Amino acid sequence: MLSTLLQRSTRIQQRSLATEARVAVVGGGLSGSLCALSLAARGVPCCVYDQGASGGRFGGSAQRERPELGSQFFRASSDRFRSLLGELEKRNLVGRWRVAPERFGLLGSHGGGFLPREAVPRGTMPALATMRDGGDFCGFIEGDGDLWSAPDNAVVCEAIREMGGVELKPSGRVEAIERVEDGWRVEGKEFEAVVVASHGPSLAATAVAAAAAETADPAVVARLTGLVEAIARVRESRCAVVSAVVEVEGGEAIPFDAVTTPSSSVLQFLAREASKPGRADAGNAWTVVSTSSFADKRPGNDAVASLGLLLADEALRLLCPHGAKLTSAVGAKMWRAAFSAETLEGWSRGAEHAVVLEPYRLAICGDFVRAAACPVEAAALSGLEAGDRVAAVLLGGGS
Repeated sequence: MLSTLLQRSTRIQQRSLATEARVAVVGGGLSGSLCALSLAARGVPCCVYDQGASGGRFGGSAQRERPELGSQFFRASSDRFRSLLGELEKRNLVGRWRVAPERFGLLGSHGGGFLPREAVPRGTMPALATMRDGGDFCGFIEGDGDLWSAPDNAVVCEAIREMGGVELKPSGRVEAIERVEDGWRVEGKEFEAVVVASHGPSLAATAVAAAAAETADPAVVARLTGLVEAIARVRESRCAVVSAVVEVEGGEAIPFDAVTTPSSSVLQFLAREASKPGRADAGNAWTVVSTSSFADKRPGNDAVASLGLLLADEALRLLCPHGAKLTSAVGAKMWRAAFSAETLEGWSRGAEHAVVLEPYRLAICGDFVRAAACPVEAAALSGLEAGDRVAAVLLGGGS
């Protein structure tokens, strides 16, 4: 199915660029970019509003920083996501993390106790522990299927939009989406439909509230009000994650390439950059992801460099037993909305990857809609479904 979708988007690329956009997609991360691709593949022209071109939290950095400060890896539990990854692999945008299985695992609190993934009993760690420090980071240990990564996260979303000939409208933060007659206004321009693919909850809540304001049916108003409240809970439960980079000497002696560290209060994941697909030139650089509790205690961005040093020190403590020596900490980023402990699954009853309010031609997509061990897969499936369903509404049920 994804192969057909991508082929169709390529055929209509020039037409999409030359046709007035009918749909505004607010957010150019993985979810928003795939939503736009799905729309374009069905002949529904759209444009994407985003603050930059790097692909949101998935992309990491618009400066193409090395090593990667965005998504570290992803798995595919669904056929549709596997199909998507296969198509992206053909374009050299993603690749399987091809290292010996015994070099993935769990690291003890003092660094010396490394346990390969195959030796960890199933059921030992929570399956959906993306937000719980001390759990299984993004299903790294107990997730099924191959581990995937991208040689350069920052180019993936841009390439996806190019496949569909989708226009990117760089903008500042979109502060409001206005309801106008039978459509929507974004940044002064009117559209037939709008998709909120931004992880910030206020924009989606405002749009849903605007839909509720024009509704006379008390039951519908109550339902939409419940959605606004559910979106607010997503914001309240979000947590921050810091990604930092360290370089080590003596890295050849380290017996693993990527580990989750459930007993550390500071770090929850470490990975050797050179082991990832397309990053053989990364030398002895390692990427370190902090725990939520560590990041939550440091909510500002003023001291990102010092945060990186703190993380580097903790990484060194864990790597020292294997002969490592810290040479530098070369990059750090604070993700103030990295994951969501709460989702909209209760509101949608878990049946949908995206929230689509057909009568109002309004959709909400992102990794916060439905719980998943892998946030990248959740974001991808949500964006694709939002595009499918909005296109069906605009085309009168066609696909």
